[in-house]
Amino acid sequence: MHVFLFRCICAPGYTGKKCETEINECDPNPCQHGQCTDLVANYTCSCEAGYEGRDCEVNIDECEPQPCLHGSTCIDQIAAFLCDCTDTGYQGPHCETEVDDCEPQPCRHNATCEDLLKDYKCHCYDGYDGHDCEIDIDECADFPCQNGAMCYQKSNPSIYIPVSGE
Repeated sequence: MHVFLFRCICAPGYTGKKCETEINECDPNPCQHGQCTDLVANYTCSCEAGYEGRDCEVNIDECEPQPCLHGSTCIDQIAAFLCDCTDTGYQGPHCETEVDDCEPQPCRHNATCEDLLKDYKCHCYDGYDGHDCEIDIDECADFPCQNGAMCYQKSNPSIYIPVSGE
């Protein structure tokens, strides 16, 4: 048996009777979301995308710069974000594009459609009514024609406008 007649006081980062062994500060890995690099009496972490902090313990809030527009909700993810455009009238990755409520042509009977925010307005031809111009008004229901005259509805021009060639 060998008896040591000396005692070593190791510098930080070393251990052993003669301070011959470097301490591996990466064992066990202190980096929660990253790769550890051992240094003498220290370590560094190379964090995965979306994390920061000495031990990569902090999830970076990608919603912090407010990337979502028009009152949409930002949902933080790992190294990403998602904009919830629900009920804003907008779409796209940042809710930047207004939804065209006139697609796919909700207006009936050849009415023109005007896009509004979260809605649309149909400009009906005479003889039609309703949000989508779906109601055919019976202009003859009140018998407006007198003296035995025939009543034709404006909403059905095929009855009284001859087709070309006839």
